[in-house]
Amino acid sequence: MALNDINLTADNLEKFYGMVLVDSDDKAIMKKNRVLINGPTKILGSNLKSVVLLVNQPAANTLLDEELDFLTSILSACGYTLADVAIVNCINKKTELFDELKSSLSIKSMIFFNVSMSSVGLPLNIPHYQVQAYDNLKLLAAPDLITIKNNKTEKNGLWLSLKKLFEIK
Repeated sequence: MALNDINLTADNLEKFYGMVLVDSDDKAIMKKNRVLINGPTKILGSNLKSVVLLVNQPAANTLLDEELDFLTSILSACGYTLADVAIVNCINKKTELFDELKSSLSIKSMIFFNVSMSSVGLPLNIPHYQVQAYDNLKLLAAPDLITIKNNKTEKNGLWLSLKKLFEIK
């Protein structure tokens, strides 16, 4: 068989590229990285480093392409990849989501991008860019990714708090 005759199926692509590929419908190609938690909660990422990112995006399953690209660059600057985190879109989620995530996933840190902590069942809210310990977790709140991307002051605030959260020198 010639090199040009190789047929790459979705299963083959998954084996070659892991969590790197995302199709045009904003859905992960790999089914193994879509975890269902007590129903329809979809998670993008493998959560290899126990970091959960909560987003609030009504226009996509997880994130829009622009947000995903920006988030990927943020994670890369911190030494992380999409496979290291679990991204959960909190749009239309119930207040028991925090308990469901905590019982279903390994979590060391949670970052809330434009998500109120109380809306997912936490009994507190913290100011943006303040790293807060709670229930053996590190929590961080921030505005939505597009706001951060388009504002240098917001980018700086996020970077300083991520350095603290992930203990980056």
